[in-house]
Amino acid sequence: MTDVFISYSRRDKEFVTVLQDALKTQNRETWVDWKDIPLTADWWAEIQAGIEATNTFVFVITPDSVVSKVCNQEIDHAVKHNKRLVPIVQREGFDMQQVNPALSKHNWLFFRQQDDFDTVFLKLIQAIDTNLEYVKAHTRLLVRALEWENKARNDSFLLRGSDLQEAEQWLAVNTAQQPLLTEQQKNYISKSREAEDAHHRLVQAGNKASQMVRIGSGILGVTLLLAAIAGVWASKTIRTAEEKIQEAQEGTRLEREGVTALQQFDVQSIEALLSAMRAGQDLQALVKDRPVAQYPAVSPILALQTILYDIREQTQLTGHQNPVKNASFSPDGKQIVTASSDNTARVWDSTTGQQLAELKGHQSWVNNASFSPDGKQIVTASSDNTARVWDSTTGQQLAELKGHQSWVNNASFSPDRKQIVTVSYDKTARVWDSTTGKQLAELKGHQGVVRNATFSPDGKRIVTASDDNTARVWESSTGKQLAELKGHQNSVNNASFSRDGKRIVTASLDKTARVWDSTTGKQLAELKGHQGVVTNASFSRDGKRIVTASDDNTARVWDSSSGKQLAELKGHQDLVNNASFSRDGKQIVTASDDKTARVWDSTTGKQLAELKGHQDLVNNASFSPDGKQIVTASSDKTARVWDSTTVKQLAELKGDPSFSPDGKKIVTTASLDKTARVWDSTTGKQLAELKGHQSWVNNASFSPDGKQIVTASSDKTARVWDSSTGKQLAELKGHQDSVNNASFSPDGKQIVTASLDKTARVWDSSTGKQLAELKGYASFSPDGKKIVTASDDKTVRVWDSSTGKQLAELKWHQTEVINGSFSPDGKQIVTANSDNTARVWDSTTGKQLAELKGHQGVVRNATFSPDGKQIVTASVDKTARVWESTTGKQLAELKGHQNVVFNASFSRDGKQIVTASLDKTARVWDSTTGQQLAELKGHQNVVFNASFSPNGKQIVTASNGTARVWAVKNLNEHLSTGCNWLRHYLITHPKELEKLSVCQDKSTLIAAAPFLVKDGEAEARAGYTQEAVASFNTALKWSPNLNLNAKKKAEELAKAASLFKQGEELVQADNIDGAVPVFQSALQQDPSLETKIVAVLTQKGGEFVEKGKFPEAISAYTKAQQLAPKVEIDAESWNTLCRQGSLQKYAKDVMFACEKVVAYNPEYRLYRDSRGLARALTGNIKGAIDDFQTYIVKTDDKETKSQRQRWIKALRAGNLSFIREEIK
Repeated sequence: MTDVFISYSRRDKEFVTVLQDALKTQNRETWVDWKDIPLTADWWAEIQAGIEATNTFVFVITPDSVVSKVCNQEIDHAVKHNKRLVPIVQREGFDMQQVNPALSKHNWLFFRQQDDFDTVFLKLIQAIDTNLEYVKAHTRLLVRALEWENKARNDSFLLRGSDLQEAEQWLAVNTAQQPLLTEQQKNYISKSREAEDAHHRLVQAGNKASQMVRIGSGILGVTLLLAAIAGVWASKTIRTAEEKIQEAQEGTRLEREGVTALQQFDVQSIEALLSAMRAGQDLQALVKDRPVAQYPAVSPILALQTILYDIREQTQLTGHQNPVKNASFSPDGKQIVTASSDNTARVWDSTTGQQLAELKGHQSWVNNASFSPDGKQIVTASSDNTARVWDSTTGQQLAELKGHQSWVNNASFSPDRKQIVTVSYDKTARVWDSTTGKQLAELKGHQGVVRNATFSPDGKRIVTASDDNTARVWESSTGKQLAELKGHQNSVNNASFSRDGKRIVTASLDKTARVWDSTTGKQLAELKGHQGVVTNASFSRDGKRIVTASDDNTARVWDSSSGKQLAELKGHQDLVNNASFSRDGKQIVTASDDKTARVWDSTTGKQLAELKGHQDLVNNASFSPDGKQIVTASSDKTARVWDSTTVKQLAELKGDPSFSPDGKKIVTTASLDKTARVWDSTTGKQLAELKGHQSWVNNASFSPDGKQIVTASSDKTARVWDSSTGKQLAELKGHQDSVNNASFSPDGKQIVTASLDKTARVWDSSTGKQLAELKGYASFSPDGKKIVTASDDKTVRVWDSSTGKQLAELKWHQTEVINGSFSPDGKQIVTANSDNTARVWDSTTGKQLAELKGHQGVVRNATFSPDGKQIVTASVDKTARVWESTTGKQLAELKGHQNVVFNASFSRDGKQIVTASLDKTARVWDSTTGQQLAELKGHQNVVFNASFSPNGKQIVTASNGTARVWAVKNLNEHLSTGCNWLRHYLITHPKELEKLSVCQDKSTLIAAAPFLVKDGEAEARAGYTQEAVASFNTALKWSPNLNLNAKKKAEELAKAASLFKQGEELVQADNIDGAVPVFQSALQQDPSLETKIVAVLTQKGGEFVEKGKFPEAISAYTKAQQLAPKVEIDAESWNTLCRQGSLQKYAKDVMFACEKVVAYNPEYRLYRDSRGLARALTGNIKGAIDDFQTYIVKTDDKETKSQRQRWIKALRAGNLSFIREEIK
């Protein structure tokens, strides 16, 4: 690491040398690129590393540096990693508009000739040394985080032990320090904690396994000694001991697999769930009906719960052989079309992931594919210079749009589906009839590649975006230019209309997006702020906002009228390719080169979900029409479908919650709106609204029979309500300050309230009459006869609930008592204290029975288990702990939370504990072992309370203003949920289904059988005949109605594959005639080999062309056609044969190839030129002139245009030798 990185222009080297020497005298280590980059190094990678590993980034501002591309890249990299920036001005005379915006946010130091160097230098040293220890720690952590990223997130590069603890403490106290922490640093610490906790779980499991092995070995040893005495008994005991040892070893394996699945989930979603399912299935077979406390491993349960709550990936669309460039939903959301550089587009069922059609015919990459507005057709754009129209159901080609002279980048339908607009590298856009494929208009005028074109909502206009720095508006029917949008300083990547058609937004390489009047072309707003190329920009559906995506790793949301930035979507670790709104405008999805897509709240800019799983760049992401799904396209050759919902809780409610006694209802306090509300706990439907309080409602709880609710409010009252109707039954008035809490007695006849007036009061729940006034905060004993109060005067007192008489005072407390509660039998009281302890007391005598010591911070809460034998405490030290209530002995420590634990409570059966924390999560634990069973993630703020429903099947959590209801599931239920989630994936990936017997229901097996047959066919073709037979037999077992002879089919396919290989070897040996009968035999066994055979022969034909062996090349192409007449040979192969053959005096022999290539695209200038050459050389003067004239019209190359004009003149004069001489 270095103290200072100096970024400068080469013209300022002399000044930088002086500056570096001065820094050296102050013992400051500098990084300057003239001395720090090895000659063989990747210079930019070295510069990036130098910036990342420095504490302060100093930028020398001069007229040269502000316009330097490299200097600006260095600034952008420093900003990306939140480096401290110190700009220094060395020479003036620069344009302030050209200064990188990041520099304007900092104070500048002036080192001009007229400035005193020494004085300003001292200020520079002061800036460098400000908060230096923090900055050094920032750099160290960044370097380690980036190293972890660069090592494919290998766990061995994560923080551990004391390093991790120090980093967490540093993070906790430095959240607002400058420079701010990067997302990478925060994520690095978070992942380090996860890995540390996982390691801790493995150690626990290993210790448990070792203990079981020791017990088993001990039993085994003793048994062997006694074997001679009691043979039968000893034999059984030996088996028992061996089983214990085996189970312990199996438990360790499963614990490790569960932990691995959790770690895998960080990069692969479905694959991680499959791993967790296999581990869970094995655990299920091992434990059968045992309680969780007796499980030899629990990490598979935690892995299943965590993954099933967080997973978004529903299925993978696999089949493309090359990167998937684009994916989009049909208008009804039932289908998806993908475009790939494997020359195909494919149509998929969006629910099942099954391929419905393959759109084959293009001769080069398919750059884009999109549905017509009615979903019945698809248009594709390809690098073969054509666009094509297809039937979306059958995959049949309906029309071919020929005319472009270079790659077609994009194609889209008009709103009425009758027209299509295409854009091309040939600098034009064209309008076509979508039914006939006839060209209707050519939009000519751009001076650079046209990147994008879209229709206006009424279909009457088209906007195009071009590399000539402009966008243009055209009349779609005539091709007439209506407006030119000028102002961008670099290429325009994208342009699109607002929904009302009145405005256009453009995105540019000049780091801006701009809004224009679509009629006049006048610029209305400039969206400035991105530090890199703006790759994409689009309006929200209501037109009020715009989202932009940039290679500065961010997306941004803007007010479309004012151009004001509303939100910055930060989190991606690489350039953002695409950003788009959901239909309702509430969310945005982004796609990035960091291999992820992310979902964001469009208002706050907060990240809601990270879609992880792709193994390469994510090129595109878009919502389904109903907003419930997202499809992503990736260079990993797959598209994937994701659930766009951000949390999988049962219900989300407004307010702070508590269950009714039967668990069917929840009451929440909505606080600021002065109401409480009653909800159905299963559906989340509101049942009643309790209105009447004049200020905040702080607390609400049900009566024991569930018929009434009591609320506590800052209006100094409590109120009683009918829980069904919401009608107010009584008002409890008397407190002199805010009432914080109110609850019923166990028989429902009384209510106790606690207030900021430092009193507790007892009331008759029917009449609202005050019965007693007590001192402190209060709760009833289980029989309702006593009340315990805790006060800020450091006392705890026990009172008679009827008379208000004090029965006992629990003495000793030297510090504040946080709370107190009775044991289930009412004989004991536990108090939580700010001296880091909890204490157990005799409720009658007030005598202290036990002190619970061990916490390293204030104990926020303490409660008894339902049987009174245990106590759970929650503490500021990030842990909860379980204690024996009689002795005070610690039984378990619940470790995992990343911040303060506010609350901990038992389930009704006492087997589980739920905790709530400042780390925004709640967690579920086994109360006996202390092992974590579940993590409830989704709240966007502190979770300050969590509790089980009476039946233990649900948990309700409370955060700031929201409550969420979660299902509590056992292992069997998690496995069932996993099977449901994976069903469609397992059908299309039957090899995974084979491994999961737990998911093999009849309907799934029948649906998966045809896909297993396909897998078997692939195995047979690869030469794995036995494996293929096994797959076919399994498929027959799953679906007996399949018409399949397993052995015969496997042998036929394997034989065909062998014959194909023989034929391929003969072709490579130039024996085309010998290969043909071998290929014919192969095709009899497996007709699907047609495409591969044509590929082998055409590749060899191309090799022959390169070597000048034209008769052999012609033979190879001809034989390919004869063997597979339905397989198209690509146009470029025919064109190469035509042109090169003509040049090498085989014009007559290759004329058939010339005709084929022109038939493929009669308007393409290069194909016409090749045929014209052949025609000229074979004496077809008229035909040659016609072809050359077409070339002249369609080319922009002045030199070749002039040459062809000379050729035409010579041909008209009958001078063929002139052309032959030019060819030579």
